[in-house]
Amino acid sequence: MTKIYLFRADVAAYCDDAQDLLEEVKEEYPDKISLQIFDVERDRRIARKFGVTKVPTMIIDETLRFTRVPTRDELLHVIDVKRKRIPTGIGFVDAMTRGGMCRGDSVLVEGDVGAGKTSFCVQVAAKAVKDGMNAVYVCTNETPDEIREKLATVEDAHTAEKVVMVDLYSWRLGEIYTSKEEYTTENITDLAKLLAVVNKAVQEKTPGKCVLFLDSVSELLLHNELEEVVYFCEKLSAKLKTNRTTGVYVLENIHPSEFRETMRFLANEIYELRLDRQDELRRKFRVYKTRLGDHAKHWVLYQITGRGLVTEEPFH
Repeated sequence: MTKIYLFRADVAAYCDDAQDLLEEVKEEYPDKISLQIFDVERDRRIARKFGVTKVPTMIIDETLRFTRVPTRDELLHVIDVKRKRIPTGIGFVDAMTRGGMCRGDSVLVEGDVGAGKTSFCVQVAAKAVKDGMNAVYVCTNETPDEIREKLATVEDAHTAEKVVMVDLYSWRLGEIYTSKEEYTTENITDLAKLLAVVNKAVQEKTPGKCVLFLDSVSELLLHNELEEVVYFCEKLSAKLKTNRTTGVYVLENIHPSEFRETMRFLANEIYELRLDRQDELRRKFRVYKTRLGDHAKHWVLYQITGRGLVTEEPFH
């Protein structure tokens, strides 16, 4: 169900028009829309919480906002699109993408070393589980327990335990170590077996309600030929689409341009994370590409905190 908040004032122009539109649409789609109306004078605390500075302001699922009265078609389009999207739980990302990642898409998270790509994935995984979806996390650079610790910090331990781990880290410890995870593989160079393991983990989840995280493709490239990794990613993306599962692929910004462009070609959505080491380690984020093409295209500065990725910049 789409949650819509309307902030209004009795003396402001167009507020009645905004309320009439929302009530009309809610009456037509009662099972799809939840509507709450706030007066900016009486409900000042709530207005401050959402950063409301103009009326009327419509906020849809706490991410997308209108500071004007949209047309009926605009409003219905947004509501329909948001049902097809998966919120990331990162406020500025959901605002820039108008609701999050498209369900069933291949999402490339590309960036510099230390820019926060794993933090991004952990935050999105926690949000997915919190929203009743499933998350499958392929760990290559860190142990499953390390990822669980990060999930527990962002959300809580209960959420962390719900994320299904595919252990692609423990193989490096050799035959003396046996992974405790249900899904694992003994050799990172056996991409066919890895594909089967990942596919099994995803197939056991509800179609259309799962997000897979491959963190990272770069680790696969350290141990396999470039062409083999491209073929693996193509096959995995195809299998995920048949199950309507969203795939998030992490890629370090260290590879030859030919491979990076190939991965960009395979992706439906591309998020870029950069780390400027010459400017006090400033981090910035940009949505380079989405399927719908109606995203914000500017860079946004952000920080990595205990709550995940946050920005102090205004966004609409």
